[in-house]
Parts: sequence; C-alpha cells; structure tokens
Amino acid sequence: MLEVRDLRSGYGDALAIDGISFNVALGESLAVLGRNGAGKTTALKTVMGLILPWDGTIEFKGTPIAGLTADTIARAGIGYVPEDRRIFESLSVTENLLAGEKSGTRRATWTVARILDLFPEIARRADAPAGTLSGGERQMLAVGRALMGNPDLLLLDEPSEGLAPVVVNRLGDALGALRDDGIAILISEQNRRLARRVAENLVIIETGRIAFSGSFADLDADPKIAARHLGV
Repeated sequence: MLEVRDLRSGYGDALAIDGISFNVALGESLAVLGRNGAGKTTALKTVMGLILPWDGTIEFKGTPIAGLTADTIARAGIGYVPEDRRIFESLSVTENLLAGEKSGTRRATWTVARILDLFPEIARRADAPAGTLSGGERQMLAVGRALMGNPDLLLLDEPSEGLAPVVVNRLGDALGALRDDGIAILISEQNRRLARRVAENLVIIETGRIAFSGSFADLDADPKIAARHLGV
C-alpha cells in the first residue's frame, strides 16, 4: 500500500533522513522506532506532504505522492495524527470530529457516533470545548478526527507522548481494534510496549538512516539490537 524508497529530506540545509526505505502493506501495521532526534517525525511528515522530500519516491496504492500537498494526500486515503495533536480548543469535541470529515476510500464509513463508541472517554464530553479535555482525551480526539476522513492508512506520531500508563494502555486497545478492522497503521513511537501492541514489524531509525528492519520477534531474539540503537 505504502512504499517509501531512498527517501531523503530535512529542514533548510539540515539533512534529517538519509535514504530510508520501508513498506506498509494493506492492513499491516509498521512501527518506526528510534531515539529523540533520529528522524522519525521527519519521516512521517514527509510521507504526509508536510515536508517536501529532497530525493526518493513515495507511492501510495501504486500512485506517486511525493511532493503533493498534505490535503491532496489526505484525500487519497491517508490520515495523520501529529505529535502535538492540534485540536481546535474553542470547538466542542463533536465539532472537532466534524472538522475532519471528508469523503474517503473505505467502504466502512466512520461517523461521529462510531468514534464516540470507540472512545467512550470523549463521548461523555461530546459537547464540551476540546480545550477542557485531558491529555489522553485530546489524543483520542485527534485519532478520532483523523478517522473521520475514512483513511486506509493512519500515521501516528508519538501518540503516547506525555500520557499516563493507564491511558497508553487504553489507547493501545483502540489502535489494536483499528488494526483488526483493516486500517493500515504507521506509528512513530518511543514506547516499545505500545508499538508492539499495534505493529507486527518495525524499523529503527538512527541519525536519519535505517539501522534495523524486521519483526518484533527478531528484535527480541537479539537484545543487543535494542541496546545498541534504542538504549539511553
């Protein structure tokens, strides 16, 4: 579904990712792991069209999307949940969800009612201003808003950042349900426990390059890999 080949991009004259390649198949989930500053967020932003690639190719469902605008990429079937969530604080929970509504490519249509069923925590606050939500509720709202576009692929950038463990567990349940529903997921994370709950396979980025690619079983089989590329 998503094929990234030899992708290079950065900010100004600063190279952030240097020739990375990975695939996300239909209905598959892939985790992008790495230390802070490794290039995880840059990779997702480049796929989403928020950063122009310097070189390489990005194809979604067989169509080149590198260099297209973010709204065009979203309408092609990719949803994006940024690290800072970017909810509209003055709007209600329901209004935030409706702001993400667009025609999608999936037969199963996501509605406000379905989102609130997935996240009962925000269903209780449906009419409340989004600015009054807790951090976990804001993250659920951000995921729900992305789902309102009926994506085939969902990009999540550090969704567990700043959340309490119990909230991370709840988020993992919801993301697992989305995966089981057939939505492909590309998740950038430092929380390995959440990443392995969501994804079968992973890539590790270190200083802008792919340092490891394989399954979580492969990672577990050689503890030196995690110690070398993910240890503090």
